[in-house]
Amino acid sequence: GAGDSGFQILDEISSDKERKTYYSGETNIKVLPQEILGKTLWWWFTKTGFLSFSKNSYIGKKINHSRQPVIGTDVKEILNRKNVIPVGRTNDAHQHQIETEKETLHDINNIVWATGYRPNFTWIKGLELTPEGYPKHKRGVSPMKGLYFIGLPWLHTRGSATLGGIKKDAKYLKKYIDKN
Repeated sequence: GAGDSGFQILDEISSDKERKTYYSGETNIKVLPQEILGKTLWWWFTKTGFLSFSKNSYIGKKINHSRQPVIGTDVKEILNRKNVIPVGRTNDAHQHQIETEKETLHDINNIVWATGYRPNFTWIKGLELTPEGYPKHKRGVSPMKGLYFIGLPWLHTRGSATLGGIKKDAKYLKKYIDKN
């Protein structure tokens, strides 16, 4: 995987320079530092209002449809290690071989599958889902009476799925539930 977790795992696994490590995924990755001018990226996001853009605002729509950067991991350094071999996307696997865009791999001992985390809401009968598989809602309020959501990416703002951003959504839902 080409996200934060995927590259953190690749960093750990490939730190043993004697072990050949194949990497299947994107290599053209945007990276942001963990700190800028002695302050964490999240401090800057909060101060600039970056986490407060609504998903329906112009900036929110742009950010929501762009690839998320990897934060605080030196992706270029990891991908340039002699023991890390980028092989493009994985296309198929058969018994003891894996077909990738660049080559066929044989006798792989371990696979770490870091594809990101997406919830599955299909088990909730009658719940209408977006094309991306998330429940349709308005600021966490489902069209289904008594059903609410919190912590979803872009529930209302960029920060909705973060520990620092969930507070505003929780306050909104509490007020809504108390009122109704």
